[in-house]
Amino acid sequence: MYLQGHVGVSALILHFLEKKGLRIAFPLALFSSMIPDFIDKPLELLFLLPGRFIGHMILTWLVVIIIGKGIANATRNPDIFTYSYSVALGALLHIVEDFRDPSLLRTIFWPVLGWQLPKQNGRFDFLLGLRDPYYAIFEGIGLILIVYVGMKRGWEKDEFYKMIWIFLAYWALYVSFYAIFVGFSK
Repeated sequence: MYLQGHVGVSALILHFLEKKGLRIAFPLALFSSMIPDFIDKPLELLFLLPGRFIGHMILTWLVVIIIGKGIANATRNPDIFTYSYSVALGALLHIVEDFRDPSLLRTIFWPVLGWQLPKQNGRFDFLLGLRDPYYAIFEGIGLILIVYVGMKRGWEKDEFYKMIWIFLAYWALYVSFYAIFVGFSK
């Protein structure tokens, strides 16, 4: 999935969890539903690491929760723990939403399933995703879910406009990277 898919599905799940009584920093959790890619894609581009690496490991997000709990206890500020598990929850939703390839299990549960990480299919593979109808469908569904959740949460027009600008900036960046690293000749 890409931005709309991850944000839309995560928004629906987070909204449901919040309605069930889980205290969540909703905007933070929603933003963090993209953090695994914000961490791993630059690492792939700059250092030739796998496109799903540190940000796609459960261990990373357990450390975030543990550190947040430690700081919350030390400062006696429970909101810090809420923020840390909201970030981790958004990231974990991203990981679950990415789970289409069983080889990702070695990364998700690293080092439990062994120390070796799976090899990446090829550099910049994430840029080729929209050639697969699966991704295009989930981007459309994600957009519908964002509008639905926004309406349920009573978002004002300005909040929808901000979301539109975020999507436009994201897709401009995506198309730029696609043009630079893959090219439009294929």
